[in-house]
Amino acid sequence: MYDSNNQYPPAPPTPPLSPAGDDFKLTKDVIRRIKPAYPIIVSLVYLIAGFAFNLWNPGWMLFLTIPIFFIVTRDLN
Repeated sequence: MYDSNNQYPPAPPTPPLSPAGDDFKLTKDVIRRIKPAYPIIVSLVYLIAGFAFNLWNPGWMLFLTIPIFFIVTRDLN
């Protein structure tokens, strides 16, 4: 576990944290397709969580993600 100088071995390189190049274009394309349907998706998830798991009270917080989603993705037009 230690080398001869009692030091830790070097850490392996880490992958990049943000997508780049063609992967980023794919992500932008996916977000553009989801963007118009996002409120409907959130509503369906809320109804499923409410009817299936009786999570009506905490489920309303899903609706708070709608403006957050549009604020975060507004530069991807």
